[in-house]
Amino acid sequence: MKRSRLIRRVGIVFILLVLIFSGWAVAKNMDKSVVSTSVAFYHEGIEKGFDPHGNKFDIYEIKDESFLSEVIKDAVFNGAIEPNQLAMAITINPVVPDDILKEMKSISAESGDKTKKLEVKGYYPNEYVIGIKDELGLSNDGMENLLNTLVSSYTKSYYGKYLTIPSNRFELDNLTLLTYDYPDMVEALDSEMVVLINYIRSFKSKDAFYRGLDKNISFGDLEQKVLLLKSMDLKKLDSLIGAYRFTKNQDERIELLKYKIEIEANYRDKMNDEKEVVSSIIDKYKKNTALLFLGSEQAPVELENKSNYYNVLISQYTEAGVVASNAIHNIEEYYDEIEELKAIQLPAEVYIVVKSDVEELAINILGSIESLKDETHNLINAYYNDEFYGKMIEVTKDIEWK
Repeated sequence: MKRSRLIRRVGIVFILLVLIFSGWAVAKNMDKSVVSTSVAFYHEGIEKGFDPHGNKFDIYEIKDESFLSEVIKDAVFNGAIEPNQLAMAITINPVVPDDILKEMKSISAESGDKTKKLEVKGYYPNEYVIGIKDELGLSNDGMENLLNTLVSSYTKSYYGKYLTIPSNRFELDNLTLLTYDYPDMVEALDSEMVVLINYIRSFKSKDAFYRGLDKNISFGDLEQKVLLLKSMDLKKLDSLIGAYRFTKNQDERIELLKYKIEIEANYRDKMNDEKEVVSSIIDKYKKNTALLFLGSEQAPVELENKSNYYNVLISQYTEAGVVASNAIHNIEEYYDEIEELKAIQLPAEVYIVVKSDVEELAINILGSIESLKDETHNLINAYYNDEFYGKMIEVTKDIEWK
């Protein structure tokens, strides 16, 4: 009997120990259900919810499955977990200051295929807690390794996306250039320079005083180099071609000019029509009262923008007139070129010499543009390295379990 009670007591103690241990294990597992860290962003515009390019910032890109497949590969978990599993296990929570939390009235989350937008009453967080739920069958060390890889890969992707110079911005090469008719070469080279100038100016507007590459050059210096090439060498090429009305096929060139005349004539007529419409509105508008008179049988309309509306009308009228005048000027130039083309007959030996000079100069100009592109890219890379790398995104908290 005593032995039976002893066995029962031992059994009860054993069961209690099992329950206590199980409870401890469950509690421990619950305490460590998510491994997380915090990431903060410091790029311009983040306080308004924008990315470095001025578009809507989307932290949920970190859940993109094509990106996560690379993360899994880098963390050496191929076959152990799938990208969609990892995407579902990732948690993202904004870090919102207490004073904002007290004032905030609502938090809304909108979800799309791979995008979620989080808004907190006009406040856009710059810091997020990134976590992974412990539901992937990995060890604690494995989970921490996966989170480290996720954050480091995202950081690399972030800088690659926002601080990488587009490689396809310029596409003109020697072979393509030589396929153009000679007058079109000037337009193609000019277009290439305009793109480069605007590209340089976009960085100059961000930091006009930055001097990189051992402090030897600024974005303003590069801009002046391109403008000098444009005003000297390109102008020389244009003059050489224009002096001989040099073209690869005279008849095709004349037909092209006729087509351009039709386009400009249509544009001229369109702008003249716009001038008439705007002029009619101006006549019906009484400036000192900001009233628009629509006719004797209708009451005048009072405009909301009393101070600027009249000026806008005058600006539209003037702009339409300028565009129409430019179209007329272009039409006259095209007619003149057609007449000159018909009148010019170059001797074969002169044609060969001019052809050689034109193509050599065009290739040299393109080579100079290529050198300026390289110089621009080097300066931009230096600018990124000096001003942004390591400064736009930061891990603000060590890995922890919750």
